[in-house]
Amino acid sequence: MKKRSLIPASLTALFAVIFIMTGCTDVEFDHVLDPQTENYLGNDPEFNNWLTTHRPDADLSLISRQDARELQDLYNNHIETIGDTIPPKITLYFEDHTGQRVPGGEQVTIYQNDVTMLNKLENTLFTANSGQGIDITGRVVVDATNVNILQPGTYTIIYTVETGPTLADTVTRTVTVIERTTIQEPILQLTDGNTYYFRQGNYSDPGVIAYDPNTDTDISDRVTFSDSPEPINNQTSPGTYTRTYSVTNDAGLTTTRERSFFVQEPEQSGDDVPPVITLHGNDTLRIPQGQEYTEPGYEALDNVDGNITARVQVIDSVDINIPGTYTVEYNVSDMAGNPAEAKYRVVIVEEATGPLPENFIILNGDEEVTWPLGHPYVEIDPPWTLSPPYVDASQEPQSPHRVRVSRSGDVLTDSPDSYTITYTAVHVNSRVDEVVKRTVIVQVQ
Repeated sequence: MKKRSLIPASLTALFAVIFIMTGCTDVEFDHVLDPQTENYLGNDPEFNNWLTTHRPDADLSLISRQDARELQDLYNNHIETIGDTIPPKITLYFEDHTGQRVPGGEQVTIYQNDVTMLNKLENTLFTANSGQGIDITGRVVVDATNVNILQPGTYTIIYTVETGPTLADTVTRTVTVIERTTIQEPILQLTDGNTYYFRQGNYSDPGVIAYDPNTDTDISDRVTFSDSPEPINNQTSPGTYTRTYSVTNDAGLTTTRERSFFVQEPEQSGDDVPPVITLHGNDTLRIPQGQEYTEPGYEALDNVDGNITARVQVIDSVDINIPGTYTVEYNVSDMAGNPAEAKYRVVIVEEATGPLPENFIILNGDEEVTWPLGHPYVEIDPPWTLSPPYVDASQEPQSPHRVRVSRSGDVLTDSPDSYTITYTAVHVNSRVDEVVKRTVIVQVQ
C-alpha cells in the first residue's frame, strides 16, 4: 500500500529497476553494467521506455546494482501486469464485531481519536487485484489527508491503483467521525412484546432485535440471555419465568430487557372456541393535532386459557402530528391457535387552528461567555425559559402548548477553544422548532 508520496523523485525512480545478479535475472532483458562501478547503463529499450513513461523524472545515468537488488520485486510486479487489458479492481473491507475482516465498508463510522481504526482503514482494510487476478495491494495509493480524527464530521478516503496508462481503479470510502460523548446505548427490542405464553412441550422464543445507533448496524447476533428461576425449554414446568436479554455494542455500552414467559399445561383436546376481545371506551375517538393518543384499554378472555389480555397485539398507526383518520387494530389467539375476531378503534386527528407559535424559548444569561482553562464548565441553571403560555412537555404532557427542549454540544476545558451549546425547542402540536445558542470561549484567565 502506498500513501501520498513523501519520497524524493530520485528515490522513486528506483522502483522501476530490475534485480541484477551475475548469471541470474528474473526478467529476460539485456542489463548492461558499467564494468568500473557496476551501475546500470540503461541500454534495455523496453525497460527504458517503461521507465520514461511512468517515471519521467528518473535519472537513468546511475542506478546501482544494490538498489536494483532491493527493488526487483516491485518491477517484476509491473512485468506481470504488462499484458493486462482489464482494469484492476479495489475491494474495501470493514471489521465486524468479532474483529473479522468482511467485504464492504463504503461508509463507516469511527469514534473520535480512534487512531487504531483509522490506521486500519489506511493500511489493511482493502485489497487490489490486476485484470489477470494478480494481487497488487501493495501498489494502492491511499489519500486520507482530509480525515481529521480529532474533529467529528464526515470525511473521505480515496484509494487508487494503476496497471497501465489507461487501466486504473479509484474507490472512495466515506468516514464519519463521531464524538465519544454522544455514544448511545444499543437498542434492544423484544419481538412480539414482553410477555409470551406457550404450553408445556411447545417451547418457542419470539426473538429480539438489537441495533447500534452509533454505527447504524444490526447487532442481533450479539444478544445473550439468562433464565430465572430455571431454564426455559420444552421440559419447563407450568409456571411463570423470566428471561433477561443483554447486548453490548462496540463502545462497551450494554442494554438489557426482560420478557415474562407463562408456561401452561399441555394442550387439551377439543379446544376450538376462540377468545373474545373487548374494547374499553369509545370505538371512535377525536383528538386535536399534536395531542398524545392515550389507549383507553382492552381485554381478552378465553374459555380455556383465561385472561390473555397480555397477548393482544395492537397495530397502531396513529400520527398525532398529521390530521386524518386512523385505525387501531387489536388481535389475539389462544394457545390452541384459535384467533379472536379482530377489533378496531377509529382515531380522528383534527387539524389544529390558530397562528403558529413563535419566540417560545428564551436563553438565560449571555449568548457568549468566557470560561477559565482547566475548570469544569457549569451551565446556568436553568439555561433556558419558556415564554407563557408554553410549558415543558416533560412536566405537562397533555398541554396543547407543550414544548420539548433538547441540548447538543459539549465544552472541553482542557485546551483553549470556542464551543457552542445549542438548545432546540419543538412545539409538539405544530412541529415548529426554535433554536437558541450559547458560545463558550475557554481561555487562560
